Amino acid sequence: MDKTPLQIFEERVQRKSCVTCAKLIVKPTPCGHINFCGHCGKIILDRFLDCGNLSDCDYEEREVAE
Repeated sequence: MDKTPLQIFEERVQRKSCVTCAKLIVKPTPCGHINFCGHCGKIILDRFLDCGNLSDCDYEEREVAE
C-alpha cells in the first residue's frame, strides 16, 4: 500500500532532521531565503533540510541524550 502525501510529510517531521532542529536559522533575502545551522554555521540548502543526515552535526544527538 502506498503512503499518502500526508503520511510522508508526518514521517519527515517526526524523524530527526534540520527541519525540526531548534538551531535552524532562516534569514530572508531579496532573492528568497538562506538556511543556516545555528550550531556549526554551515549553509543548508532547502533540498537537504529534511534528509535526516546528521552525520556532520551532533547538536540534535546531544539534545536527545540530555
